[in-house]
Amino acid sequence: MKERMTRKNPQGMGYRVWLDHAGSFRIESQGGELFLLGDLADKLGYLEDEEEKRRKKR
Repeated sequence: MKERMTRKNPQGMGYRVWLDHAGSFRIESQGGELFLLGDLADKLGYLEDEEEKRRKKR
């Protein structure tokens, strides 16, 4: 089983990402904006797409 990228914060609010478990990623600057690309961004994008699909089905 693949290790999770996130862990719950000890205070119980929100999550944190262990960079050792985040896979490959890079930060780029384009037009004065910063972007995170790679495994972490792909996973988040997939989860957001799935959430949108569930909302549209309702």
